[in-house]
Amino acid sequence: MQPAPNLTIRRVPLASLAPDPANPRAHDERNLDTIRASLRRFGQAEPLVVQKSTGRVIGGHGRLQAMKALG
Repeated sequence: MQPAPNLTIRRVPLASLAPDPANPRAHDERNLDTIRASLRRFGQAEPLVVQKSTGRVIGGHGRLQAMKALG
């Protein structure tokens, strides 16, 4: 899968990312367990979407939470 022409994929420390406080979706512990299991088995297959200027996560809040829990 190729990123859109105006998107850049890069690796950054998780600590540099901030969840969007306006994110309407909440993940319960069962959902986070499933995300953590998927990350352990397959790795990160889909990138988080982050606003470059602020480090605010736009898409992938559950994955961010799960990745932080996994260290």
